[in-house]
Amino acid sequence: GGNLEFEVNANVDFEVSTSVDWIKQGVVTRGLESKPLYFLIEENTNDEPREGIITISSGELKQEIKVIQKRKIFFSLSKTEFYLTSNGGDFSIDVSTNGEYSITMPKVEWLTKNDNNATSQFMHTFSVAANEAYDTRETVIIFTEKEMFQTLMSFVTKKAVKILLP
Repeated sequence: GGNLEFEVNANVDFEVSTSVDWIKQGVVTRGLESKPLYFLIEENTNDEPREGIITISSGELKQEIKVIQKRKIFFSLSKTEFYLTSNGGDFSIDVSTNGEYSITMPKVEWLTKNDNNATSQFMHTFSVAANEAYDTRETVIIFTEKEMFQTLMSFVTKKAVKILLP
């Protein structure tokens, strides 16, 4: 949602209407030369984009302005933390979205994407190799949906493996 403002320059009286109820005209001022028009555009809570038309008319004269509003994007990951032993293991993440997304894997040898075990295109399985060292291992998996992104953080220690989402 948001506000839309534009100015109409006309030398005749005119009327303004909208084709949909989610575009609401704001305060209108009186005048013939230049008239600012204000509209409140309600938030699009639908999964699909929508469009409406603002019509400015005077007698036989008519001008239409098409308003196209993007769909509401949702994007989330199913879990925020995973705990594994130092023996490693597998964990799965379900992605909830109505858009396309990508996964950027870190360049580490001990974490691999293993979608062969996934039950849907929105479920992703990852395998963590055993940690034989005493040092803590840390990396990041990035899930990206156009302008939105979420990060999956992985922390691995000798005693336990912790997978954390912000």
